[in-house]
Amino acid sequence: MLGGTILYTQLIANPRNAPAVVNPIQETPTHSATPANLDGQQTQPIATLANTDNQRPQPTATLDQVQDPTQPPEAPTAEPVTYKFQIHRRGEDKGYFVITNTGSMEIPVALLTLQSDKARLDGAAWDVDHISPGECLLAHKKGKGKPKKDKGIGEEGNTDNLGCDSVGIDLQIDRDLESILKDSLTIYYENEPVGGCGKDQQLCGISFKK
Repeated sequence: MLGGTILYTQLIANPRNAPAVVNPIQETPTHSATPANLDGQQTQPIATLANTDNQRPQPTATLDQVQDPTQPPEAPTAEPVTYKFQIHRRGEDKGYFVITNTGSMEIPVALLTLQSDKARLDGAAWDVDHISPGECLLAHKKGKGKPKKDKGIGEEGNTDNLGCDSVGIDLQIDRDLESILKDSLTIYYENEPVGGCGKDQQLCGISFKK
């Protein structure tokens, strides 16, 4: 017992002679979460997004689904309009020229042009914006009265009668415009040809779409 006391006293007096204390808790080595393949080489983990039956993927917005608020909406494309009219003309024996709207749409008169080899007559000369269905434009040679309004131009036995409501100015055809009464005639709409009359042709039906 005396010897044990002496040894404990020496340990206290000289701590350098004390045996090293071993920590019984050892550091646990960390393991990588990266799985290893059979060859011993590590592979990189791949992150995936699981989709269960209770979860539905949300649609993503694309650029073409978003309209720029600064841009006006696109106007719908207009359907083409069909214009129909009839030209009835008589040459030097009667000397008149009539354009009758035989369609269902108003015809913008100022956009019409009548052109022969020697003369040109613009629709604006009648000083009217348009002719409605059943209305007509009239021009006649100087010294010749306009045809009477009766059963209608073009009907058999009544070719000298005006069967429409005349609108605009009653134009007088002078010597410079006489060729439109009998010569070949081309009709333009917005400077594009849409029909015509042959030489000495009295009745000409014109129909076009715009």
